[in-house]
Amino acid sequence: MRKHKTDKVIALLVIILMLISLVIVYAIGGRVAVANNVAKGKHFSELYFFMHHAVIIGASIVAMIVGYKVPYKFLAKFAKKLFWTSVVLCLMVTILGRLNAPIVTCDLGACRAFWVPIVSVGFAPVELLKISAALYGAYLIKTRKEKGQLDAKEFWVPYATIFACTAIFLGGFQKDLGSTVVISMMLASMALVG
Repeated sequence: MRKHKTDKVIALLVIILMLISLVIVYAIGGRVAVANNVAKGKHFSELYFFMHHAVIIGASIVAMIVGYKVPYKFLAKFAKKLFWTSVVLCLMVTILGRLNAPIVTCDLGACRAFWVPIVSVGFAPVELLKISAALYGAYLIKTRKEKGQLDAKEFWVPYATIFACTAIFLGGFQKDLGSTVVISMMLASMALVG
């Protein structure tokens, strides 16, 4: 694995953004905690949201380091399976949400996350879909480019399928336009650069 200067720049920018978000959460977290305590009868401390965000940032940095160390060839083996697994999980969230299952969180008609009741940790399949769409898209671009098929239907049909699944399952069923736009723009940028 070779190191690039841009890897360090991107990592530094991500850490700076994380620190800025931590300062923002520190600034408003106390007010949000008090508002939740008064309006909803919760019992959050004034530092609850700050500490929660700090733990998430710590876990994110660890995940970023682990992801950096995993070779792309290893990830490429699972890209297609991971993508289709995440599509099925997004479909399950939609179905379970329509059935009012207690393990799915729904807000304003949009169902987004599984909740594991043992540890009160949420898992949003859309986040897995973002990662797997990027991996599968990169895998398609790399393999088709090596075969000289980047302009052929062997590339565009599966690539368009990624777009369609994203639009249908996120934009249509889960009403998550933000994630739909993020994934679509990411895949369009990859295709343009690829």
